[in-house]
Amino acid sequence: QWAPPSELREVEVVGQEVALMGQEIELLGQEMALVGRKVELMGQEVELVGLEVALVGQEELALVGQDVALVCQEEEVVWREVGLVGPEVEVMWREVALVEQEMEVAGQELALVGQEMELLGQEVELVGQDVAHGQELALVWRDVEVVGREVALVGQEVALVGQEVEVVGQEVALVGQEVAVVGRELALVKHELALVGQEVELVGQEVALVGQEVALVGQEMEVVGREVALVGQEVAHLGEKVEHEVALLRQEVEVVGQEVELEGQEVEVVRQDMANVGEEVALVGLDVEVVGQELALVGQELALVGQEVALVALVGQEVEIVGLEV
Repeated sequence: QWAPPSELREVEVVGQEVALMGQEIELLGQEMALVGRKVELMGQEVELVGLEVALVGQEELALVGQDVALVCQEEEVVWREVGLVGPEVEVMWREVALVEQEMEVAGQELALVGQEMELLGQEVELVGQDVAHGQELALVWRDVEVVGREVALVGQEVALVGQEVEVVGQEVALVGQEVAVVGRELALVKHELALVGQEVELVGQEVALVGQEVALVGQEMEVVGREVALVGQEVAHLGEKVEHEVALLRQEVEVVGQEVELEGQEVEVVRQDMANVGEEVALVGLDVEVVGQELALVGQELALVGQEVALVALVGQEVEIVGLEV
């Protein structure tokens, strides 16, 4: 039996090493596929974050825009009310000015009435001097009564003017209350605008935070890209190393193959020598068989000689017997 040489075992070991390297390369490829999948998932997460940022920004901006629009509408309504109250106030101030003019006229009328009363007093004095004239006294009393009625009418007019002044004061107070309410509404509108500004600022801060998160994700993507590049370089280096080792192994395999071929040739020569030896042995066997046959023939001849010797011995015994007899 022919045992495999040690070179075949080395070739088998080298094949196992190449197989292990192939498995390592396959594992690196799977790791690269996982890294690519991770990068793809991170890209999808970044895209989802961008969509969420866009949706949140649109919703927040839409809500803020609606709030600003409502506040602007409220402010416009308030300014319209202020614009409507302004003419009313102006009309009231005109009425107050007219009342003041009426009061001034009433004061002038009262001054005139006082002058008339003074004149009547002078007339009464004159009438007192002329007591004897009864008709003149009656006329004077009639004039005094008429002046009294006129004074009463003037007092009624003054009272009406006072009532009108009081009503105008109440209206002015109501207008002041309305103006105060409008001022409060303006203050509320300003407060709402300030709240809306704070909301806008918060939305801006949220957008800035989301931008920072996106920047961090981008940095992570950059780091992953660098890792992928490093892994690619390692894979390329391993590929070059494997190619170099495979080339060396191919050379070794070629050398071992040549050695195996030479050994096969030597084995073939040995086999041919063994075949030649077998043929020689066969020939020797034939020669031995021939010699055996010859020896068998010699044996037969020796047996025949022995028989002849036995016959000679018998002849000798017979001769001896004959001699004895003689």
